[in-house]
Amino acid sequence: MIICFILCMIVIGKRKGADACLAILFSLLFILRVLLPALYNGHSAIVMGLVTALLTTAVTLVLLHGPTKQCLLGIGATLLGELAACVLFAVASSQFHLTGFQTDEAEGLLLIVQGTGLDIRTLLFAGIMISSVGAVMDVAVSILSALREVAIAAKAPTPGMLFRSGMNLGQDMIGTMSNTLIFAFTGGALTTMMVFCSYGIQFHQLLSSDFLAVELVQGLCSTAAVILSVPVAAVMGAAFYGKNRKH
Repeated sequence: MIICFILCMIVIGKRKGADACLAILFSLLFILRVLLPALYNGHSAIVMGLVTALLTTAVTLVLLHGPTKQCLLGIGATLLGELAACVLFAVASSQFHLTGFQTDEAEGLLLIVQGTGLDIRTLLFAGIMISSVGAVMDVAVSILSALREVAIAAKAPTPGMLFRSGMNLGQDMIGTMSNTLIFAFTGGALTTMMVFCSYGIQFHQLLSSDFLAVELVQGLCSTAAVILSVPVAAVMGAAFYGKNRKH
Protein backbone atom coordinates (compact mmCIF):
# COMPACT_ATOMS: atom_id res chain seq x y z
CA MET A 1 0.00 0.00 0.00
CA ILE A 2 2.83 2.40 0.80
CA ILE A 3 4.51 1.64 -2.53
CA CYS A 4 1.23 2.17 -4.40
CA PHE A 5 0.67 5.45 -2.56
CA ILE A 6 4.16 6.73 -3.41
CA LEU A 7 3.81 5.66 -7.05
CA CYS A 8 0.48 7.47 -7.35
CA MET A 9 1.99 10.59 -5.82
CA ILE A 10 4.96 10.55 -8.20
CA VAL A 11 3.11 9.51 -11.36
CA ILE A 12 0.31 12.04 -10.94
CA GLY A 13 2.11 14.76 -9.00
CA LYS A 14 5.51 14.48 -10.74
CA ARG A 15 8.12 16.56 -8.89
CA LYS A 16 5.54 18.06 -6.56
CA GLY A 17 4.33 14.59 -5.66
CA ALA A 18 7.85 13.45 -4.81
CA ASP A 19 8.36 16.56 -2.67
CA ALA A 20 5.04 15.90 -0.94
CA CYS A 21 6.21 12.36 -0.10
CA LEU A 22 9.33 13.81 1.51
CA ALA A 23 7.19 16.25 3.49
CA ILE A 24 4.95 13.41 4.72
CA LEU A 25 8.02 11.39 5.70
CA PHE A 26 9.43 14.32 7.68
CA SER A 27 6.10 14.87 9.45
CA LEU A 28 5.81 11.20 10.43
CA LEU A 29 9.39 11.01 11.68
CA PHE A 30 9.05 14.25 13.64
CA ILE A 31 5.84 13.09 15.32
CA LEU A 32 7.21 9.66 16.18
CA ARG A 33 10.78 10.60 17.12
CA VAL A 34 10.35 14.09 18.61
CA LEU A 35 6.75 15.01 19.48
CA LEU A 36 5.63 11.82 21.24
CA PRO A 37 8.83 11.40 23.34
CA ALA A 38 8.71 15.09 24.29
CA LEU A 39 5.08 14.87 25.43
CA TYR A 40 5.83 11.62 27.28
CA ASN A 41 8.66 13.31 29.19
CA GLY A 42 6.52 16.22 30.30
CA HIS A 43 7.28 18.97 27.79
CA SER A 44 4.49 21.48 27.27
CA ALA A 45 1.90 20.08 24.86
CA ILE A 46 0.98 23.60 23.73
CA VAL A 47 4.60 24.48 22.89
CA MET A 48 5.25 21.15 21.21
CA GLY A 49 2.01 21.47 19.23
CA LEU A 50 3.07 24.89 17.93
CA VAL A 51 6.58 23.63 17.16
CA THR A 52 5.12 20.69 15.26
CA ALA A 53 2.79 22.95 13.30
CA LEU A 54 5.62 25.38 12.52
CA LEU A 55 8.19 22.82 11.42
CA THR A 56 5.86 20.60 9.42
CA THR A 57 4.36 23.62 7.68
CA ALA A 58 7.77 25.15 6.97
CA VAL A 59 9.26 21.93 5.62
CA THR A 60 6.20 21.18 3.49
CA LEU A 61 6.02 24.65 1.95
CA VAL A 62 9.76 24.92 1.38
CA LEU A 63 9.79 21.56 -0.37
CA LEU A 64 6.77 22.43 -2.52
CA HIS A 65 7.41 26.12 -3.23
CA GLY A 66 11.01 26.77 -2.28
CA PRO A 67 12.26 29.41 0.20
CA THR A 68 10.19 32.24 -1.26
CA LYS A 69 8.30 35.16 0.23
CA GLN A 70 5.06 33.36 -0.55
CA CYS A 71 6.34 30.46 1.54
CA LEU A 72 6.93 32.80 4.49
CA LEU A 73 3.45 34.26 4.10
CA GLY A 74 1.96 30.75 4.07
CA ILE A 75 3.84 29.82 7.24
CA GLY A 76 2.69 33.00 8.98
CA ALA A 77 -0.95 32.58 7.99
CA THR A 78 -0.94 28.92 9.07
CA LEU A 79 0.55 29.70 12.47
CA LEU A 80 -1.96 32.49 13.09
CA GLY A 81 -4.77 30.08 12.26
CA GLU A 82 -3.30 27.51 14.66
CA LEU A 83 -3.01 30.11 17.41
CA ALA A 84 -6.65 31.01 16.85
CA ALA A 85 -7.61 27.36 17.29
CA CYS A 86 -5.57 27.18 20.49
CA VAL A 87 -7.20 30.31 21.95
CA LEU A 88 -10.69 29.13 21.03
CA PHE A 89 -10.05 25.73 22.55
CA ALA A 90 -8.75 27.32 25.76
CA VAL A 91 -11.98 29.30 26.09
CA ALA A 92 -14.20 26.35 25.16
CA SER A 93 -12.40 23.88 27.42
CA SER A 94 -12.81 26.32 30.30
CA GLN A 95 -16.56 26.60 29.68
CA PHE A 96 -17.04 22.85 29.17
CA HIS A 97 -14.58 21.91 31.95
CA LEU A 98 -12.49 19.76 29.60
CA THR A 99 -9.29 18.63 31.28
CA GLY A 100 -8.22 15.69 29.14
CA PHE A 101 -9.40 13.19 31.75
CA GLN A 102 -12.70 12.69 29.90
CA THR A 103 -11.07 10.76 27.06
CA ASP A 104 -11.21 6.97 26.86
CA GLU A 105 -7.41 6.71 27.04
CA ALA A 106 -7.07 8.87 30.16
CA GLU A 107 -7.34 5.93 32.57
CA GLY A 108 -4.47 4.12 30.87
CA LEU A 109 -2.36 7.27 30.75
CA LEU A 110 -2.90 7.86 34.47
CA LEU A 111 -0.93 4.70 35.13
CA ILE A 112 2.21 6.13 33.57
CA VAL A 113 1.91 9.75 34.71
CA GLN A 114 3.71 9.16 38.01
CA GLY A 115 6.75 7.63 36.32
CA THR A 116 6.98 10.31 33.62
CA GLY A 117 6.33 14.01 33.24
CA LEU A 118 3.27 13.49 31.05
CA ASP A 119 0.66 16.23 31.46
CA ILE A 120 -2.71 14.82 30.42
CA ARG A 121 -4.51 18.12 30.88
CA THR A 122 -2.81 19.80 27.91
CA LEU A 123 -2.75 16.87 25.48
CA LEU A 124 -6.01 18.03 23.91
CA PHE A 125 -4.34 21.30 22.89
CA ALA A 126 -1.67 19.46 20.93
CA GLY A 127 -4.33 17.28 19.36
CA ILE A 128 -6.29 20.31 18.17
CA MET A 129 -3.28 21.93 16.53
CA ILE A 130 -2.00 18.76 14.89
CA SER A 131 -5.40 17.70 13.58
CA SER A 132 -6.14 21.08 12.00
CA VAL A 133 -2.73 22.11 10.66
CA GLY A 134 -3.18 20.39 7.29
CA ALA A 135 -6.54 22.01 6.56
CA VAL A 136 -5.40 25.44 7.78
CA MET A 137 -2.24 25.25 5.66
CA ASP A 138 -4.27 24.16 2.63
CA VAL A 139 -6.67 27.10 2.89
CA ALA A 140 -3.96 29.68 3.63
CA VAL A 141 -1.65 28.60 0.81
CA SER A 142 -4.50 28.28 -1.70
CA ILE A 143 -5.70 31.83 -1.02
CA LEU A 144 -2.18 33.27 -1.13
CA SER A 145 -1.42 31.47 -4.39
CA ALA A 146 -4.66 32.73 -5.94
CA LEU A 147 -3.97 36.31 -4.84
CA ARG A 148 -0.49 36.08 -6.30
CA GLU A 149 -1.91 35.08 -9.68
CA VAL A 150 -4.54 37.84 -9.50
CA ALA A 151 -1.84 40.40 -8.68
CA ILE A 152 0.26 39.26 -11.64
CA ALA A 153 -2.69 39.30 -14.06
CA ALA A 154 -4.21 42.59 -12.91
CA LYS A 155 -2.85 45.83 -14.31
CA ALA A 156 -2.95 47.80 -11.08
CA PRO A 157 -4.09 45.61 -8.16
CA THR A 158 -4.99 47.42 -4.98
CA PRO A 159 -4.95 45.87 -1.51
CA GLY A 160 -8.71 46.32 -1.26
CA MET A 161 -9.38 44.51 -4.52
CA LEU A 162 -7.07 41.66 -3.57
CA PHE A 163 -8.65 41.36 -0.13
CA ARG A 164 -12.13 41.08 -1.65
CA SER A 165 -10.87 38.45 -4.09
CA GLY A 166 -9.28 36.49 -1.27
CA MET A 167 -12.45 36.62 0.81
CA ASN A 168 -14.62 35.51 -2.14
CA LEU A 169 -12.31 32.57 -2.75
CA GLY A 170 -12.19 31.75 0.95
CA GLN A 171 -15.97 31.76 1.26
CA ASP A 172 -16.15 29.09 -1.43
CA MET A 173 -13.57 26.99 0.43
CA ILE A 174 -15.03 27.31 3.92
CA GLY A 175 -18.02 25.04 3.32
CA THR A 176 -16.08 22.10 1.91
CA MET A 177 -13.13 22.35 4.30
CA SER A 178 -15.42 22.68 7.33
CA ASN A 179 -17.28 19.55 6.29
CA THR A 180 -13.97 17.76 5.82
CA LEU A 181 -12.93 18.39 9.42
CA ILE A 182 -16.33 17.61 10.93
CA PHE A 183 -16.61 14.34 9.01
CA ALA A 184 -13.02 13.44 9.90
CA PHE A 185 -13.76 13.75 13.61
CA THR A 186 -17.06 11.91 13.15
CA GLY A 187 -15.35 9.07 11.32
CA GLY A 188 -12.77 8.72 14.06
CA ALA A 189 -15.47 8.52 16.73
CA LEU A 190 -17.94 6.42 14.73
CA THR A 191 -17.18 3.19 16.60
CA THR A 192 -17.72 4.82 19.98
CA MET A 193 -20.99 6.38 18.85
CA MET A 194 -22.19 2.97 17.64
CA VAL A 195 -21.47 1.58 21.10
CA PHE A 196 -23.60 4.35 22.59
CA CYS A 197 -26.41 3.48 20.19
CA SER A 198 -26.21 -0.19 21.16
CA TYR A 199 -26.61 0.78 24.83
CA GLY A 200 -29.80 2.66 23.97
CA ILE A 201 -28.44 6.02 25.11
CA GLN A 202 -30.95 8.78 24.41
CA PHE A 203 -30.08 11.84 22.33
CA HIS A 204 -30.20 14.25 25.28
CA GLN A 205 -27.90 11.93 27.24
CA LEU A 206 -25.44 11.90 24.36
CA LEU A 207 -25.48 15.69 24.22
CA SER A 208 -24.60 15.81 27.94
CA SER A 209 -21.77 13.28 27.72
CA ASP A 210 -18.09 14.13 28.18
CA PHE A 211 -17.29 12.18 25.02
CA LEU A 212 -19.45 14.38 22.81
CA ALA A 213 -18.17 17.52 24.53
CA VAL A 214 -14.56 16.64 23.68
CA GLU A 215 -15.34 15.66 20.08
CA LEU A 216 -17.60 18.67 19.54
CA VAL A 217 -15.10 21.19 20.89
CA GLN A 218 -12.24 19.64 18.90
CA GLY A 219 -14.24 19.68 15.68
CA LEU A 220 -15.60 23.20 16.11
CA CYS A 221 -12.27 24.74 17.16
CA SER A 222 -10.42 23.10 14.29
CA THR A 223 -13.09 24.25 11.85
CA ALA A 224 -13.00 27.76 13.33
CA ALA A 225 -9.24 27.81 12.74
CA VAL A 226 -9.84 27.05 9.06
CA ILE A 227 -12.49 29.77 8.83
CA LEU A 228 -10.33 32.38 10.57
CA SER A 229 -7.36 31.55 8.34
CA VAL A 230 -9.35 32.92 5.38
CA PRO A 231 -9.34 36.61 6.44
CA VAL A 232 -5.81 36.22 7.82
CA ALA A 233 -4.48 34.95 4.48
CA ALA A 234 -6.55 37.51 2.57
CA VAL A 235 -5.17 40.40 4.63
CA MET A 236 -1.57 39.19 4.38
CA GLY A 237 -1.82 38.51 0.65
CA ALA A 238 -3.53 41.83 -0.07
CA ALA A 239 -0.97 43.76 1.96
CA PHE A 240 1.99 42.11 0.26
CA TYR A 241 0.86 41.51 -3.32
CA GLY A 242 -0.98 44.83 -3.52
CA LYS A 243 2.36 46.60 -3.31
CA ASN A 244 4.65 44.02 -4.90
CA ARG A 245 3.58 42.82 -8.32
CA LYS A 246 6.96 41.24 -8.94
CA HIS A 247 7.80 38.49 -6.47
